[in-house]
Amino acid sequence: MQLKSGVKLYYINEPGCLSFIKDLGNKEVLVSDEFGMEYRVPKSDLMLADGTRLGQVNIELAEPSSQSEFPTHVSVQGASVILDLHMEHMLSAAEARRVTHPLDFQIKELQKVLRVCRKKKVSRIIAIHGKGAGILRQEILNLLHSQEDIQVCDASFDHFGGGALEIKIFGLHR
Repeated sequence: MQLKSGVKLYYINEPGCLSFIKDLGNKEVLVSDEFGMEYRVPKSDLMLADGTRLGQVNIELAEPSSQSEFPTHVSVQGASVILDLHMEHMLSAAEARRVTHPLDFQIKELQKVLRVCRKKKVSRIIAIHGKGAGILRQEILNLLHSQEDIQVCDASFDHFGGGALEIKIFGLHR
């Protein structure tokens, strides 16, 4: 069975959703939880969304795609990345129900995308937060204002309707 980084895995006997990182070969896999914490977990404790037990299959790593380091819900458009932080765009309904702290999950997703953008020297991110009560927007601003290499402003109203921020990362091309 081929698995690529980011595939969702579930514990067999307890709630929780994890993201596959890599096969460690010794009956364990490296996974990350909804907060980005990495763990070594026995394959026998995990299953795929269809119920297939991970301990009963041979894992072959899928060939990485050009966008493989970005989460699947991230869109790369030229020199920009568009990250939609609506839970229904990041996770299936079943996965979203397992997330106990959605706001923390959304901020961790933004942090992951920022790390990948810095690594790949992508200097522009559009973070779609939606309109709502403004809680996610404020948490994003709190995170970004503490980083000296980042400038943030409202994204184009014509394209995103007032529910998005444009994030520019400076100093990547030195």
